[in-house]
Amino acid sequence: MGVSDFPAVEAKVTENGSEGRKRIEVNLHERKQQDEFIPLCLLFEYNPSQGYAPIHEVMEGRNKRIKEFYWHLWFGKEPFALSQGDGYMSLPENFGTFSSFLFYFSLLG
Repeated sequence: MGVSDFPAVEAKVTENGSEGRKRIEVNLHERKQQDEFIPLCLLFEYNPSQGYAPIHEVMEGRNKRIKEFYWHLWFGKEPFALSQGDGYMSLPENFGTFSSFLFYFSLLG
């Protein structure tokens, strides 16, 4: 699948219970290599009974989805290795030295 064949953004709306509530799933795709794309899944909920701002982001699991996105963007197919409790991660063995790690993250700002 080439770059032009792959959508940058996909959105899917599904029913979420009664009262007209809907779940909105938005996938943003970041190109890693020519034919490899990493999806970032963002979830929203539409609740028409909320007059002001009826669409809000689903916070449950949000940080984990974002961490997994960046993990796969930086480390490729390495299994996601961020522990749930402490917020620390173990770098893959082929990542390089600690100084290359610091240099890499200094580029990100």
